[in-house]
Amino acid sequence: SLGGQGHQGNMVVMHKVDGAHSAGDTFVDVHSKGVVFAGDLLFIGVSPIMWEGPAETFIEALEELLDTEAKLFVPGHGPVTDRGGVEASIDYWEYVAEGTKACLQAGVDAHPCGLQMLADLPRPWRDWADPERILINVVVQMGHLRDPGNFKVKGSQKFGLIQQCDLRVSLDKLLPVCLDVLHVVLFSRLCFIEGLVEQGSL
Repeated sequence: SLGGQGHQGNMVVMHKVDGAHSAGDTFVDVHSKGVVFAGDLLFIGVSPIMWEGPAETFIEALEELLDTEAKLFVPGHGPVTDRGGVEASIDYWEYVAEGTKACLQAGVDAHPCGLQMLADLPRPWRDWADPERILINVVVQMGHLRDPGNFKVKGSQKFGLIQQCDLRVSLDKLLPVCLDVLHVVLFSRLCFIEGLVEQGSL
């Protein structure tokens, strides 16, 4: 940690965290004001994403935020929150860690595991923006479980994982439209067949 006098004599302490959102995250504690600037360790109202991990390190980092005894937290993404927002984020990463571990023990690969966890995602997380990011988080967490201490996400892999999430969103938006079109086509065909029956053509 690095500390020093900030504006108007406020004590400011910078903490470095390794292996959570990225390889090197930081948060800043303005202790005299009870405020922490959490950076990308904290996402509020939008699903977090883990490029480094594992989830257990993310949880430890969020617990460090709470250990500052701050009352207000400025996240890297989303609105200012209180201690409850940090606790909800801890719960999210516990969900990722426990669910991924259960999948690994059951012999389920990362992708189907992520899809199932996305389908089962409880509130408040399923109401957050970009809930499909859990697909990436499960891949990263599964990698750490299979190769602890060695797993890393390469830059090229990040783009592939993001594209998978984008595809998932596109399919989710496209499916209702396809179903509506299918209903219209089937209804039209049914009316056509009924007309032929009435005319005695069938």
